[in-house]
Amino acid sequence: MNFFRKQIKKETFDSELQLEIISNRLETSQYIEDKLDALKQIYEISLVDPFKVGIICMQKLVSSIPILTSTNLQGDILLKIFKSSNGKEFLDMFMHKEENIKIIGNAFTERKGIFLEILEILIHSDNIKVASIIYKMPDLVFSIVKSLKHSNISFLVPLLKGNEHLRRSIVFEGIFEELIEISETSDDYLLINIFNSLICLLTECHSNQNYFIELKINRILEIWMKRNAMAFDVYMALLDISNSNFKKIQSNFENDYFINLAFIRHRYDFIYRIFYKNISIIKYYLEEKIETLKLFDVYYELENKYQKNYLFDLLVTFFTYKNIKIKIIENDCKYNFYCHVFQNLKEIETTENAIDKDSVDSLILELISEEKLSEFLFDIYKVKESSKLFNLSYFVFINLIREFITPEKPLLAFFIEFLHDCDKSLEEKGICVLFLLEIKINISEIRKNEEYLMSCLLTARKLFCNIERDSCIYFREEIINFIISRINYQLKNIFQYKDCNSLRTDYINKGVSQIKQEDPIKKEQTNPTSPDVSSPKETNRFYTFFSNVSSAFVRNTPKNNDENSNSNVYDL
Repeated sequence: MNFFRKQIKKETFDSELQLEIISNRLETSQYIEDKLDALKQIYEISLVDPFKVGIICMQKLVSSIPILTSTNLQGDILLKIFKSSNGKEFLDMFMHKEENIKIIGNAFTERKGIFLEILEILIHSDNIKVASIIYKMPDLVFSIVKSLKHSNISFLVPLLKGNEHLRRSIVFEGIFEELIEISETSDDYLLINIFNSLICLLTECHSNQNYFIELKINRILEIWMKRNAMAFDVYMALLDISNSNFKKIQSNFENDYFINLAFIRHRYDFIYRIFYKNISIIKYYLEEKIETLKLFDVYYELENKYQKNYLFDLLVTFFTYKNIKIKIIENDCKYNFYCHVFQNLKEIETTENAIDKDSVDSLILELISEEKLSEFLFDIYKVKESSKLFNLSYFVFINLIREFITPEKPLLAFFIEFLHDCDKSLEEKGICVLFLLEIKINISEIRKNEEYLMSCLLTARKLFCNIERDSCIYFREEIINFIISRINYQLKNIFQYKDCNSLRTDYINKGVSQIKQEDPIKKEQTNPTSPDVSSPKETNRFYTFFSNVSSAFVRNTPKNNDENSNSNVYDL
């Protein structure tokens, strides 16, 4: 038995020594025939033991590629090594030397074949490093483009993502033309790879977008649309609003075929790009296509949040062009959209749909002249089935257009009466309190003690902080952040209204029972969840707690000058 073990070790040693001798012949022999013979022997061994060949011969194989140009056996052996069980380790060793990548690139340029497969493996291993080297080899870039017909194109996306300059240079080698030609005869799987490559080439690259649209590809655009819905993603990459040539690109899609198909497939992101600052298209679809107004109903039923955002931007676009006469929409969601359109552009950052401030101001004044403000608010409160949604809507609407109006005394009296209504929830009362404070009503005029007002505001703030969980209410993040910041600001004002020290003194001197007798309204409306302020210690603790929590809820506090402005007190 011992003799058998020694024999195995000796055979292993002999095979390694034999492989070392063969690899030395490949490296140092003066005769091409001898090198080729050594290469063939290494290939035979690699079929049985690629690990051993990788350890002893890999670098010598790579070095022989530029010398032995009449054979591709080196590529076959390297593939065996890279696809072995230890292939990842060998690949890391290979990628460590940039010269190895250049040798493979040159071999592919001259011989194609097996070296394309090796190049793909290298790209998937480290696309950034390989792309930076390929970018400096123009002949290789051209060869890659011309070889696309004979590959599955899957390596293109990681290669193009690896280097921004390569994305531009490869276009001038004719990659768009090649991909378009291949797409006409490709199967569905290959077409998806082509679309992914086009998206990568077009995204955020204006020069490529301009080049692509000059190819006169209207026919192929329609063919793509019929074959695979993923074509919309290609068009979205092409329709880049930041491109100075956007109007020209947009004109290629201004026909009923594209837009109607997008409506059917609910691609509101694509429709929005076609309608963007395109007043002729907007007019046509609002005046001639009556079904367009059904989008206001679709909006609340749509579950895809990404498409819902774009549909919202599209509907806001309808409102912003004041020379377009929109028929009165006989459903409740009209009010909610008014709320979003009338964003105060000084305080809230606009989204991709940059609304022109002048057109918004004109539309606000036009609306106020058409229907009295008080009637507008009373209409909202008539809606009982979804009162929470429209209470929010009314607040956003009034708060964001308050610079255009002077509150009427009956309207203010209505709000204060609403605040004393026992049937209304704390959330609704909190929004009402916020509105009254926002229009500079003095706290004393509200006829409620400070703790109760704070409790209403805190409950309203909790509602806004959790608003995304409620499928019935949908507001943009900017508006939610803005409202929360205003609630925090008004809560701090309430504390400042009555100094904490004097409040503590009142509690000490008068006692809890006397305070309750002096405030019968509080006795009727006391919130069971309100904090116990029966002692100076509790009052101070509550103030400290609120200060900490309030600052934590300021997620995107806008700039405002209210702190320095004088309050306007309205005599009721």
